[in-house]
Amino acid sequence: MDDQLVVIFGGTGDLARKKLLPALRKLYDQGIDQPVLLVGRSNSDIHEYIQDMGIEDYEDSFLDNLYYLSLDVKTGDPEDLRSKVESVSNEYEIDTNYAFYLALPYFLFTYTSSLIQDAGLDTDSSKIAFEKPFGKNLETAQRINQEIDGFSEKQIFRVDHYLGKELVENILTLRFSNPLFQKIWDTESVKNVQITMAEDMGVDGRTGYYDEAGAIKDVFQNHLLQVLSLTAMKQPDSSDRRRRKG
Repeated sequence: MDDQLVVIFGGTGDLARKKLLPALRKLYDQGIDQPVLLVGRSNSDIHEYIQDMGIEDYEDSFLDNLYYLSLDVKTGDPEDLRSKVESVSNEYEIDTNYAFYLALPYFLFTYTSSLIQDAGLDTDSSKIAFEKPFGKNLETAQRINQEIDGFSEKQIFRVDHYLGKELVENILTLRFSNPLFQKIWDTESVKNVQITMAEDMGVDGRTGYYDEAGAIKDVFQNHLLQVLSLTAMKQPDSSDRRRRKG
């Protein structure tokens, strides 16, 4: 990940504040030092951004690597994006190695990928990650796939941050590496399975997103069914998540 510019669209959103920035900070603590460009619609500079996101207590050396661009992905000028990306890249001597993370609702995916391509930033070494949900049904998912075909499949990553949670990842370890549970975690011993997702917050600034996607589609068909799958699946041949077919 070194010598790479990370560009996060939706940089002022809930996902960036609660998941992405803490994750990048953790990588920084592990010695992975790289610039991050946050893109959002708010008319603010990086100092206001840091204050609005409540990350003033992060290390100054980490915050010095953060940059901000106010840009609407639907109406913004691709030249503004290109200019900012190239400015940060030149400062860190990065040569067209970009990682774009779309922490956005699915209905902005096409606008954003087109913005990146129109800015001439879809280089051979660039990568683009789409945060779930990838469309609201099969039809919209297929349409998005067609509309982002300017990127090759090897460059595209469809991401669900929930599967990266430690407690979710540890389900398989708890099941298959613990002799006590491994022997009794089956249909003969388990009467029922109850999965509870408890949060101490409400919509919390996500009204626009939930109006379009809906809490059931956002949480149930993704997060909770994934946990159910991990709870009920057979033991996999390998736990190496990097293995890919084809």
